Amino acid sequence: MRFIFILNILSASLYIVLGGYTYFRRPRLARYRLPPSHALFIWLCAFFAMGTLANAFFLSSPTQEEARLWFLSFSFTWYLTPGMFVLFSLLMAGSRLRKRYWLLVVPGALLSIVQLFNPRAVLLEPVKVPLGWHAKYNHSSFWHWFNVANYSLSGLISILILTVKGLRSSDVITRKRSFILLWFFIPTFVGTYILGFVIRFWGIESLPPMLPMFLTFLVSGFALAQFRYDLLSFAEAGVAHHVIATMYDAVVITDRDGMIVETNIRDIFPEASEGEEEKYPLSLLIPGAEKSREWLEAHLFEQKGSFEGLFVFGKKRVVPATISVRSIESRDHVLAGYLISAHDISAEKDLALEIDRRLMVAKSLSSLETSISQALHASPVGMMIVDIKEKTILDANQAMAELFGVPQDQLIGSYVPYLKLPLDWKTMEALIAGLVQNQIVRLQDVDLLMADGRKKHCVISASPFVYKNRQGGFFILLDVTDLDRLQEELVKTQRLESIGILAGGIAHDFNNILTAILGNISLLKLSIPEDSPLYDKVLRAESACFRARDLSYQLLTFAKGGDPVIAPVDVVPLLRESIRLSAAGSPVTISLRLEKSSFVARADAGQLVQCFNNLILNAIQAMPNGGTLTIQVRQAIVDEKEAKKLSVIPALVPGTYVKIEFADTGFGISPEHLERIFEPFFSSKKGGSGLGLAIVYSVIKHHGGAVGVQSKVGEGSVFSLYLPEASEAPQETEKPGIKSGRGHVLVMDDEYGVRSVLGDMLQRLGYMPVLTSRGEEAVEVLRKSREEGWVFVAAILDLVVPTGMGGKETARILRTLDPNLPLFISSGYSDEDVLADYKNLGFDGIIPKPYNIEELSEILGRKKPE
Repeated sequence: MRFIFILNILSASLYIVLGGYTYFRRPRLARYRLPPSHALFIWLCAFFAMGTLANAFFLSSPTQEEARLWFLSFSFTWYLTPGMFVLFSLLMAGSRLRKRYWLLVVPGALLSIVQLFNPRAVLLEPVKVPLGWHAKYNHSSFWHWFNVANYSLSGLISILILTVKGLRSSDVITRKRSFILLWFFIPTFVGTYILGFVIRFWGIESLPPMLPMFLTFLVSGFALAQFRYDLLSFAEAGVAHHVIATMYDAVVITDRDGMIVETNIRDIFPEASEGEEEKYPLSLLIPGAEKSREWLEAHLFEQKGSFEGLFVFGKKRVVPATISVRSIESRDHVLAGYLISAHDISAEKDLALEIDRRLMVAKSLSSLETSISQALHASPVGMMIVDIKEKTILDANQAMAELFGVPQDQLIGSYVPYLKLPLDWKTMEALIAGLVQNQIVRLQDVDLLMADGRKKHCVISASPFVYKNRQGGFFILLDVTDLDRLQEELVKTQRLESIGILAGGIAHDFNNILTAILGNISLLKLSIPEDSPLYDKVLRAESACFRARDLSYQLLTFAKGGDPVIAPVDVVPLLRESIRLSAAGSPVTISLRLEKSSFVARADAGQLVQCFNNLILNAIQAMPNGGTLTIQVRQAIVDEKEAKKLSVIPALVPGTYVKIEFADTGFGISPEHLERIFEPFFSSKKGGSGLGLAIVYSVIKHHGGAVGVQSKVGEGSVFSLYLPEASEAPQETEKPGIKSGRGHVLVMDDEYGVRSVLGDMLQRLGYMPVLTSRGEEAVEVLRKSREEGWVFVAAILDLVVPTGMGGKETARILRTLDPNLPLFISSGYSDEDVLADYKNLGFDGIIPKPYNIEELSEILGRKKPE
């Protein structure tokens, strides 16, 4: 018993000595304070010392009550130290101290507070054993296990930090410190965990207390990691400080990162606030050394031993100096810091600099007039020199003449008030008044009112200038009209992109929901006889889902702005469908004129319907009291000459096109609005979104076509669409019906509702579905099937899986495992335009969401198993 008491006292004494050494060995300059790691080490030593002393008296207590009081009084030291060690590990691994790191000690503080109000929260009672007293923990208490978790997780997190962050650090000393801490901490953690919790949990109480030995071992490791590579441990701090302070030249010692550790330049450092860690960068003494570490490495061991540069020898005293840089290494040749010396050479340099300056000024003055004249006439910005006393223009460049709308030869030499300049004379007078007082006039906004009524927004500045021995003013005028317009366009584009992202996300989720609804409706339709009164209601529900699907496709087209899914499409049925849907209940008469019964274009049918709907709705809104909308479709052969004549955007390349004209008899569009109708968010209608025609232009442009418009106010408007004509006929769509199949089908979709209804539809078609929610799971199922000797006839993969491997990555792996497996991609949204390029990505087909059982069976029927 006495031996254990003495052992605890010796351990506590060691912690006190190490903490005191850490505090009293720091540099004695007032502006340098303890680094956070040193301060934290001192606190750890203090807590370990208090806890170990309390442990000594706990073990040697004569009564159970006294032992309990010793435990309760100082157990807070053991509750708080795990979190403090995690913080210490972060600092040793190279992290800077952050205020949020102190949250690590919150669990220990919480335990200490709980124990004040509930003494049995952790300790049940002290138990007498041969070697003194042991703590019997309250295993039925939540707070006991909270204490175990605090200790266990803190230890594991510390090991993880030192391993992942410390051992992988690019800094050699950080890696070595982390290795030392791990070498000492892992045995301590494992030993104390087994003896303190595991063995005690099984009721073994006869082992001697090993905590003092483990903690002594651990704190020794702390000290070794903390001080082995410290810069000032290579010499006594007092001796080093005395030597540096008595040097005539400036001397600076920095750490590896270029932060100043010691210097004999004392009066330039700012006062630090209380509690602030005071470390100053090398750039405070050497201008140009903002990137301190790179600067030190670049100037280390200069070839001639030293180099010239600027050095701060005192407040407001930055002078030339001869500077040398040397490295400081530890005994095992690890870089610990840098030694920099600087010798003041300002006395001889000042005279040389003054001579050079005067020579340069004289040379500059001799060629200034020639150089300024050349620069002025070569500048694309409007510039002129005005005699501010005589108010005459001494010189002006062509750019200024163009801005004023006055020939250059008439501008030079003219009396400014007599010139009819688009710039207000009062503005010029205010500028000249400032120049007379020798003031520089900063940028000011001005408007130039041109002779043709146009207004140019410009910025002007002026500064005093002596030109050909005359007191003048140098004026600069810059036209920023186009810049303002581009800035407005940028804001509009950003708004459009934001709305596009939102629309795409909504459409994606909407399509997943629609897939589940439409799939279940199609299954229900197959379960009801056609003569049932419910059958018609199911058909109407299915039709409503198809309308919702069309709306979702419009959202996707607007959102992604990507390549359409191109295929030969007959535009006539699409026009008839758009007329049927958009003109229902309208007073407008719509006439469809065709040169022939079929016109096949290379297009995306869904996107074309969206364009047709927008144009028809715009025409109907332009004729609220009724009118006529004539839609004419014909073939247009555009040669190179005609392509230049056509007023369309973007310009067409020669070729054969399907031309579709929408001519209405509505209000018409004014000339000032006609130039902007395809701009996003521009609308002449009250409450209009300004997106309809912008979407039309975007879709037709991505099809390789063009859009044109002609309009007269009061007579109506004509919109012309040009779409590339297809050389091949459109694919014949078979009559919808159920095509049964057989075999296993692999399904991967992260949405449960979609996955479930797809499985039901496949079963109804005769297939045997195997459902998975992630790509990794699908790959594992395919591997297992090949090992067991059964195959899949198809795989349907969801494109985007936020929580796992998506469709593209899964398809690449599945293709390597089974090259003959038909792969189908299915998605409600793709910002990579995968659906438009599915063949080049290794897929055999696409199944756009949502779909019903007829569409599913038709697509799967295209790929029969071999």
